[in-house]
Amino acid sequence: MRAPEIPEPPRRGESGGEPCSVCPGHDGPQTVWSDERWILNHGVHTSLPGMVWLTTRIHVDAFADLPSDLAADFGVLACRIDRALLDLPGTARTHVYRWGDGGAHFHV
Repeated sequence: MRAPEIPEPPRRGESGGEPCSVCPGHDGPQTVWSDERWILNHGVHTSLPGMVWLTTRIHVDAFADLPSDLAADFGVLACRIDRALLDLPGTARTHVYRWGDGGAHFHV
């Protein structure tokens, strides 16, 4: 394991980091659903098949940083996504994880 870098290097979309891939507003081939505030992607070509991830279109780092309207949206969307996944054959339960690495967008 590598020693931690302090301060941490900038993530995609942060000043000094690589360009942000979400901000241009183009949904990619992994996009399942999107609106003007959120993007839901699937993890078909990832190490976690069956995974989906929800990300904001704006740069927000953590739950505590979500504006109230996005926080309310998140609760509704998380429940809808959970229900949709549980309706799939062979799905016993789902889990929610928040990632903070890689990009400056809130993603769970």
